[in-house]
Amino acid sequence: MTRWCCALLLLLFATLAQAAPTLSDTLTGTAKSDYDAGKLLFADHDFAGANIKFRAAYDLSHDARLLWNMAACEKNLRHYALAARLVHEYLDTGGALLGEQDRTDATQLLAALQSFVVKLTITVNEPGAEIDVDDASVGTSPLAKPLIVDLGERKIVVKKPGFKDVTKSLTVGANAEEKVAITLVADVHEGTLVVTTAPGARVLLDGGEVGVGGFRGRVKSGGHTLRVEAEGMQPLQQEVVLEDGETRTVDAPLVPVVVAPGKLPPSYRGLYGRFSTPFWFGIGGSYLPPPGVAGTPLSGGTFGLANLKLAIGDSFGWFRVEGVAMAMFGGRFDSGGFNDTSGNQVVKIGYAMLSGFLGAGARVTSQHPVFRVSAGVALGAGPHQILGANVNYGPCDGNGGSSGCSGNNNDKFSPGWGSFAMAGDVGITIGSSSPGARFFLGVDWYVDFPPNIVVGPFTDSNLPSQYIPNNSATIVHGPQFFIGPSLGVGFGH
Repeated sequence: MTRWCCALLLLLFATLAQAAPTLSDTLTGTAKSDYDAGKLLFADHDFAGANIKFRAAYDLSHDARLLWNMAACEKNLRHYALAARLVHEYLDTGGALLGEQDRTDATQLLAALQSFVVKLTITVNEPGAEIDVDDASVGTSPLAKPLIVDLGERKIVVKKPGFKDVTKSLTVGANAEEKVAITLVADVHEGTLVVTTAPGARVLLDGGEVGVGGFRGRVKSGGHTLRVEAEGMQPLQQEVVLEDGETRTVDAPLVPVVVAPGKLPPSYRGLYGRFSTPFWFGIGGSYLPPPGVAGTPLSGGTFGLANLKLAIGDSFGWFRVEGVAMAMFGGRFDSGGFNDTSGNQVVKIGYAMLSGFLGAGARVTSQHPVFRVSAGVALGAGPHQILGANVNYGPCDGNGGSSGCSGNNNDKFSPGWGSFAMAGDVGITIGSSSPGARFFLGVDWYVDFPPNIVVGPFTDSNLPSQYIPNNSATIVHGPQFFIGPSLGVGFGH
């Protein structure tokens, strides 16, 4: 009898040892108290309260079997998708705690929930974006697998730093599986700024020039310093604030600078003119012996030109372009001639001459308000007309004048010619107003490139043939250079 009792007790203990322990057996402390409270609430159909207690017990113990209790609460609350997710987690993490029947029950529940949930695939064009469904985070893009969601309208929110948030409402349930693609757009913080102002006015934004006569462009959001300025106008400066995506139009009219009379700022742009009267002293040119006369040429000696000069141009600041016209009257005094083979001067020629010049050129001028240095050069051409020439011949004493030679033949030729020439000057202008009248003091120069001028035969000539055969002579040979002081007055810029 005693042996049978011992055998039954051993069998009972062996059976108890093989049975899996329950949650009540394994949970301790607060986790067990929360679990027991959850069971009471569940039995009283307070599924929300029961779920809270089961969740508290799970957070303390991490026993996967509590996920099954939580899934039961969510199912009774008609949160089918959440219930399905908890069952999947229950199967994935339960391990040895779950028996074969537990897994069968879980699989059957998942199959039953399929009619009340939808598989939702969410794709995002940017990786690393946070995805919320119905205000609960479900992970970051790309998601490893489709989401299980309840039927009805679902709210999807996708966020990523540097991009605009996307919120989308989607009604699911018509199909067992749904797909939605989310496109994130970079969150660019800028607006459009439009500035209207006078033609030629410079537009500066935060100290850098962005346009002339106006501006339209994309600008970062926030505050900016806008400045508009133009020569002779009062600058305009103001602060401009742009919101994201805003188009802001700023009208920036400019008004002239107002200064006291007589204190106008200097102006360097516009038309100008100058009238001057230089007097030139010339050198250069020579006189060739007539063909058949053995001798040597003489230089042109000294000669002078009284000049009236008019220059009209357009100023662009320090650089100018101008046209120049001149009328000149002058003559060769102590004129040149040629020598015989012994070195004695045998012919002397002198004459008065009327010349002109018309040309165009360039000028540079400093921009001092009162004293300006100015230099210019012009290229052109002009006519020359001899008004009457004196030819003195015979042995000459070299002292000049007709008295120095044994004979003369006066006013017997008056040739004319045209030639290429250059004119220029350098000096200073003086004046306190601009535009206005300014005085010029400087040096003018003139270079003439005449052809060889042969005169004769002379009419009624009594020139001995041994001095000028065939009554002809070369009176101009080679370039002539003139230079002298100049005094004038200018108007304008």
